[in-house]
Amino acid sequence: MSPSPSPKPRPRKPAPASSRPSAPVSPSRSARVRLADRLTLQSRLAALELSRERAQSAADDALAAARGRLALPPDAPLPAFAAPSPSEIDPDTAALVAYATARRAEADAQGRIARASANPSTSVGVRLERERSRLGHEDTLGLAISSDLPFRSRNYARADIRAAAADRAAAESDASAARHRISTTLARVARADRLAATARRLAGETDKRLAAEHDILSRAVSVGSSTGGMGSENAVLHAVDILEKSTEAQLQILDADTAARTARAELWRLLPVSQLASQP
Repeated sequence: MSPSPSPKPRPRKPAPASSRPSAPVSPSRSARVRLADRLTLQSRLAALELSRERAQSAADDALAAARGRLALPPDAPLPAFAAPSPSEIDPDTAALVAYATARRAEADAQGRIARASANPSTSVGVRLERERSRLGHEDTLGLAISSDLPFRSRNYARADIRAAAADRAAAESDASAARHRISTTLARVARADRLAATARRLAGETDKRLAAEHDILSRAVSVGSSTGGMGSENAVLHAVDILEKSTEAQLQILDADTAARTARAELWRLLPVSQLASQP
């Protein structure tokens, strides 16, 4: 009896494409660059927001301090900045110089008094007396001379004279220092005004260059979006850089203007006494 033939194996059908395991697909280089730009942009925006909050807090503190110095309510608006003009300052009539001049005059008066007290006070007078008696009237004519005994008064007077001379020298020194301070302050105000004008001029030129750069960037973005070039995140990063540069230029103007106003505020101390008395 011959053996029966073994059945042939059936061919397997290929699995459908949907059931096949797919290999991991790595992101492209452009996708990774766009992701990095997006993360960088978010970090920059967070840093800018923190800087804005810090600046707002500092501004609020400065306003509160100014209202406290002026004894204003917390919600009252601050008055506009006002300061004398450098042309109104006269070194000969300034309050500091006038005070030093008054001290010198006082020292001169004290010196004259001390010199007068060094000499003894002497007086000469005539005295006439009449006495009644039984024998008749008796008339008496007398000469009265009085003088202070010097003892140590001259030594005291000499000390007062030396003290008055020292006060006069100190007053003259203070007057010279006041004139030097006035000239120094006026020179500092002039330098601060020149610096503020230079900062405004350079900031204007910087704004023009940044505006041109922004226009070039906008055209590049429009061309890149149609050709698949520059991404939106990268363009926004460049725009943020431009805004930061413009903000730095404006901050330089604010710093220069603040320095100029601070220098001008010192001119209030140098006004003549008559103008200080007429201020409201």
